[in-house]
Amino acid sequence: MALAIILTSFSLGFGIYRLYSLLLPGPPGVWPLDPWVSWDNVHHKFSDVGQFPFALMTSEEQASLWAFWSVQPVSALVFFLLFGPTAQALSDIANGWRWIKRRIGRLGTCGNRHPKRAGTIESFAS
Repeated sequence: MALAIILTSFSLGFGIYRLYSLLLPGPPGVWPLDPWVSWDNVHHKFSDVGQFPFALMTSEEQASLWAFWSVQPVSALVFFLLFGPTAQALSDIANGWRWIKRRIGRLGTCGNRHPKRAGTIESFAS
């Protein structure tokens, strides 16, 4: 429930700001949204991808862009902070790290699962 409340308020705030910024006129006579005249405009130039140099954007546009780019990582961090520290999750993470350490630890043994260590009885007995 906490995740839903946090992400809903987060998304609602950004959504309102985005609508506000889209409806503000740019330079005189230029609106950010093109008028929708007919169905011919729906998929006109649909595959075109506009590229805009970051250096030519105003500081407000740059700040807005960085804020919208940060939504996904911040949401992932909030999700992890709410659900990551549970006992089951921490146990699973520890098991995963142990598995990785076992696999990486075997890389230098040339296929031998239990290499003999120098100084042990097994190395002197054979």
